[in-house]
Amino acid sequence: MTDSSKDKIGKGGYGTVYKGRLPDGLLVASLFLDSVMRGKRALIYEFMPNGSLDNFIHNGSGMANCRLEWKTLSEIAVCIARGLE
Repeated sequence: MTDSSKDKIGKGGYGTVYKGRLPDGLLVASLFLDSVMRGKRALIYEFMPNGSLDNFIHNGSGMANCRLEWKTLSEIAVCIARGLE
């Protein structure tokens, strides 16, 4: 999915994020989790070109008139938690 460090788009508290492409052509962001105890794990998301969700939520770097409601934020958190199970 990724072939070099040039595909690296970020690093956070949970791991490194790379931009990649699935065989069907879909652009994705792959978060490879830094977890020694649980083995190799990754979360694969559709690539969103406007930056990270973290920046959108906490820094207001999203579009000026586009705000996420708490209901949407909680749904995102639940989906992420299910993916980590």
